[in-house]
Amino acid sequence: MTEFTGRPITNLTAHLIIINCIILATDGLFANRGIELSDTFGLHYIGSEQFHWWQLITYMFMHGNFTHLFNNMFSLFMFGRLLEMVWGGGRFIVYYLITGIGAGLIQELAWCYELNDFVAAYATDPNYAPIIRAMSHDEIYAIPGAMNLINELVTVGASGSVFGILLAFGMMFPNAEIMLL
Repeated sequence: MTEFTGRPITNLTAHLIIINCIILATDGLFANRGIELSDTFGLHYIGSEQFHWWQLITYMFMHGNFTHLFNNMFSLFMFGRLLEMVWGGGRFIVYYLITGIGAGLIQELAWCYELNDFVAAYATDPNYAPIIRAMSHDEIYAIPGAMNLINELVTVGASGSVFGILLAFGMMFPNAEIMLL
């Protein structure tokens, strides 16, 4: 097994942790004033009026609460710094962003699948069946309550990137001993 010596945390990993902590604190300050940053920076369903392409990146830096942030950043600290030492900062940040964006795209696909079930449920209701059969996917907003549902779909957190890091760590160090607490 390779021994890693030197600093306990690498530059990029430290910067990612600091950025995430600052954003959670900022989110809390704005929430006290009635402004929800997750409405702008959280990942919304692609069919929502609130969706923007850049949310596929910004959602990774938003977190729901301190526990959510702590779990993600602790995992990033434990496993990300070792990958950064092996790969270097450039390769590490590219991997971090790609796995986060990939997780966001998978979330979008899951929402599309779930909304098809939502539409199918209305299609069996005699009151809505004729409307549903005549609708295209873009006309889903005509369903009562659909717009509220679609705008409520939001994802925040670095979990996708963190699970990508856990996967890479497991593949690079398959025999590493980890103490579970």
